[in-house]
Amino acid sequence: MKRFIKQCIQNLCAFLLFLFLVSILLNRLNNFIKTHQDEALHELDTELLAQITNVQNQLEINKNKFQDSLTHKEKEILNVLEEKTKKLENDYKKNPHGLFILGPIGTIALVMKEQRIKQQLLEIIVTLFDIIRKYAPLLLDLKKEPIKTVEEGIGLIQKITQ
Repeated sequence: MKRFIKQCIQNLCAFLLFLFLVSILLNRLNNFIKTHQDEALHELDTELLAQITNVQNQLEINKNKFQDSLTHKEKEILNVLEEKTKKLENDYKKNPHGLFILGPIGTIALVMKEQRIKQQLLEIIVTLFDIIRKYAPLLLDLKKEPIKTVEEGIGLIQKITQ
């Protein structure tokens, strides 16, 4: 019986030592991630950044161009769209949390984030296009089918503003 109790105590001590070492490892990993979060950058897609900047510029240009014609509600919508594009730019430049965990998970996190940002950018472009198309009467039937890509939307908006 004494032998059994002695083995249980040894096993318990070994288990507690294991838990202690794992907690140290997790603590160090957490500190490393917090310390290097702003230093380790993923390579930004310059094309996507250029598209976000282009949409920001088009929002500003169209807001100024149609300022007198826009309703109060449309002006508010354009302000919200400007805020969303700024948030998208900041979100894109910020590292995803999965980047530090493992290579494949970090890659998946980057791809998913880029897809989400592209989708949100497309929604902003469609909303902007719907608003400014009303104020360019010669171009009302320029595009009757839905906009499918960010590039297509930016091109159409640039045609309207020229």
